[in-house]
Amino acid sequence: MLFCIATDWLAQAFDPTAPNTDRWWLAVALVNGLATTPFGQPVHQGYHLVESIALAERPGTWHTQPEDGPQNMGWNPNAVVPRTTSVVAHDAGVAAAVWLLNCLENDDLDRRLLLMEWVKLLLERPALIEPLCLVDILIRRSADDHQEVASKVILCLARLLEFDEEQGLQVAQRLHERKELLIRRGMADVLTRIFRRTGWKAVPFLDEMLEDEDESVLAAASATVGDLKFLDEDVWADRLVSLLDHDVAIVRRNIVLSLRDYVEAYPDDERQIIPSLWNDGDEVVQIRLRELLMRMDEIHPDRFAKNLPLLKPERLEALWMTMDARRKGRSQQWKEWLTNEGTLPEPIVATQEIHQSTGEAPDELPDVDDALNMLDDTLGFID
Repeated sequence: MLFCIATDWLAQAFDPTAPNTDRWWLAVALVNGLATTPFGQPVHQGYHLVESIALAERPGTWHTQPEDGPQNMGWNPNAVVPRTTSVVAHDAGVAAAVWLLNCLENDDLDRRLLLMEWVKLLLERPALIEPLCLVDILIRRSADDHQEVASKVILCLARLLEFDEEQGLQVAQRLHERKELLIRRGMADVLTRIFRRTGWKAVPFLDEMLEDEDESVLAAASATVGDLKFLDEDVWADRLVSLLDHDVAIVRRNIVLSLRDYVEAYPDDERQIIPSLWNDGDEVVQIRLRELLMRMDEIHPDRFAKNLPLLKPERLEALWMTMDARRKGRSQQWKEWLTNEGTLPEPIVATQEIHQSTGEAPDELPDVDDALNMLDDTLGFID
């Protein structure tokens, strides 16, 4: 009820024909009084009211319009239609919104948590970040005495890095240096987002997280190692090798998550990551590896043959049983090959050549009927 009253007062304050300044100040004060808890109406309805205050526009109005394009039925590529695709902050509205944010920031825990919920939503409006001093708020709250408030800052890092990488990294470093377990786990969870926005600058965070004592942090950080392949495949592969001897089992298990990409990039496995993981004796790792090895047997027996002699014989029984359950007698073919009594088994699944486009028109185009038949065979198109 009170939120409805605040909304109505703001609508009267922003009435273009008869603006009511008394309702304006009353509405701002009422919103401040209603902002008490970091959940429910104060989060979402409160945010929309704060946004309307900062923009000095009536609540419920569409502040922006999407870019027009061929996805719209009425699109005309030759028409020039002015559209408001970005919000414009209002000076007096920003002053009132900043006052509101300051009131929350300098109050109790619940109000500071609500502030962080609002800031997270306001970061979706790049035009409001600088006028509302949201970066300064995040810098200050990253050093908040209560770890729960600081942990909320972590959820804002991705958008902050997109807006200002330098200040975003400054906030990330402050949070990374804190010792609270909640914050350490939160930073490990968003490490992938930091990687995708900062590249090599995120590697120091990864290195230090892999030295952490908490298994949850180690699990999240080791799962993020795969992001290194987008920076440098050799560095990524070498990092996988360095994790093979890690003391914590979850770190070694997470290496398996990168093995499919690793095998594609390094089909000969010169670093012998697959044999090392298999011979480690971790049953969970062996279960995950078993499917990869069986798939390798089906498609690339030659690659499987390079790894097979390096696997400990006493650990192969489960692999043979699973292989026979899928295709009876397949394990016997490999056993005979191992003892030089048989030839290398043939692939079961034919390898399809992947067409690599050159970006140029071919000299000769395929027949239309052949192309349609290819679509039917490969994609299952129905006429």
